[in-house]
Amino acid sequence: MAIYIKSTLNYLPHYDIQKRCSDKGIEAVVVEIVSKSPVFTIVLYRPPQSKVDWFDNLADVISEISALGRIVLLGDLNADVLKPTEYPVRLF
Repeated sequence: MAIYIKSTLNYLPHYDIQKRCSDKGIEAVVVEIVSKSPVFTIVLYRPPQSKVDWFDNLADVISEISALGRIVLLGDLNADVLKPTEYPVRLF
């Protein structure tokens, strides 16, 4: 995974949050776009055979980061939204 950031933007990689994500089984790259109103960009990958608690762990991470600023989530969650009755989409 990667994040490409325009050279004129001030940013701060958050390795600490990435480590906490990794400890919870979440593959993520986390970068804060530094401004008066910080924006945390999170790129995620959820392997197709992830444990059921993956989304609960993601919710914990999002809750933690949302106290610090706005969040933009990007990535592949391996969730087919065209099949709303199947896991993992039915969780939403």
